[in-house]
Amino acid sequence: MVRRNDQQILYLMKKITRHSLLAISSREIAMAIVLPFRRLWQVRLAFLLIAIFTTSWSLAGQTCDCTDYIYLNDEDFNVVHKFRVNSADGSVMEIGDPWFDASIVAPGLAPHGVAGDLNGAIFIGQNFVGNNPIMKIGCTGNLIDAGAIPDLNHALTNMGSRDGIIYTTNDDEDVIAAYDQCTGALLGQINVHGGGGEVSFWGYYQDDTNWYVVDRELNCVYTGSLDISLYTFPPTNEGTELFCLDGVNRGMGLTRDADGNWYIVVRQGFSGGSNGVAIQKYSPTGTLLATINNDGDQGPNMGNGEADFWGARGIVYSPMSNLLYVSSLENCISVFDTALVQQSSLNIGNPAGGAPKGIGILTECCPTNTMLAIDETICFSGTNETVFLQELIDCGSNGGICEGTWTNTVTNSNFSFDDCASTVTVSGAGCSTFELSSPGTNSNAQCPEFTITVEVCASAPPGNDTPTTTA
Repeated sequence: MVRRNDQQILYLMKKITRHSLLAISSREIAMAIVLPFRRLWQVRLAFLLIAIFTTSWSLAGQTCDCTDYIYLNDEDFNVVHKFRVNSADGSVMEIGDPWFDASIVAPGLAPHGVAGDLNGAIFIGQNFVGNNPIMKIGCTGNLIDAGAIPDLNHALTNMGSRDGIIYTTNDDEDVIAAYDQCTGALLGQINVHGGGGEVSFWGYYQDDTNWYVVDRELNCVYTGSLDISLYTFPPTNEGTELFCLDGVNRGMGLTRDADGNWYIVVRQGFSGGSNGVAIQKYSPTGTLLATINNDGDQGPNMGNGEADFWGARGIVYSPMSNLLYVSSLENCISVFDTALVQQSSLNIGNPAGGAPKGIGILTECCPTNTMLAIDETICFSGTNETVFLQELIDCGSNGGICEGTWTNTVTNSNFSFDDCASTVTVSGAGCSTFELSSPGTNSNAQCPEFTITVEVCASAPPGNDTPTTTA
């Protein structure tokens, strides 16, 4: 009679013979080693080390093609444009015509504000339309939810996203608000500088831990934490002043380069009337380093490759091209290097005379393998743990795979799958399998057809009860 432990070993030997070592999951290897010695904690430790080793090995085989994409709102024409950034020369190419037409939701929405979540969904705000709901759109331009956050109830200027939460700035209140991007619920608020009077946070930038805003009324840059535990009712004062602008007012767009230098679009006091603008570069500590003014021309450029940036509003930095991209009323996009030298040949005109304002940039990736399997082991200590499935696919470059849909193909009662946030909450030992797949048939798709299978297993840490495994 062959015991179950021996059956496991025989099964693995056959799999090596018929296929290859790469076809064997980390769970299978770990079980084969652990089963004969289930009562020894030292071997339970080996189980965890082997699982972690093979997980890293699997992930090391994953390669991605990552690219920066610019999203640009045109309020006048009620559309959102998407541009692919060529990292070699900094040029941009439009995706779709346009990428998203907001008139399918309602006429006159005035798209305003751009944010992208970990899973690649794009959130586009609206301004001056009812209660200013925020739309959720797939990165191929498919509408997911016209009212993902249905009741913003304030004039939206800009926003960002982190770990399933949307952070919004306000045109007339001293707060940053946090919303659950799946339920739309307001989770809490924090005060930026705790002062009264007129405030208006147009420029917004976000890194892994903090938000940054420029107040176009007080003309200073402030920062605060994205830690959701700080967002309360009523809000507390959590913002910190970084620096104030040098001799100008009406700070609009805000971004930062790889060296930590700041770039701010400032409006008022320059040639070109009420839309006369300049771009200023500041050191990480707030020392003014350079300024470039628009040349005073007014009106949209009819063709590409024409200079200037009259009526500029937003600004983003592409780490892949090391260039700055500015939205304006003169050009849809005006391009600058980090010394604020305009790269006029790369500029995209505004022949229709729209109002390109809100601009955002995201790094989006495609897997280079059309079929891929990844194993991931979680050390379960008895406390529920929530994991974003996207984080289990290591594309690097601070980017993720935005195309495709996650499904839970092999379920387990200890693994709760949230198909909105694309997360799994682990409440016990065992395994569950998830699949990210895309047919690659959407006209705006940038990735060919692919399928990624992720098996997530949870085991007890050394010293606890023997890990629960499945046959």
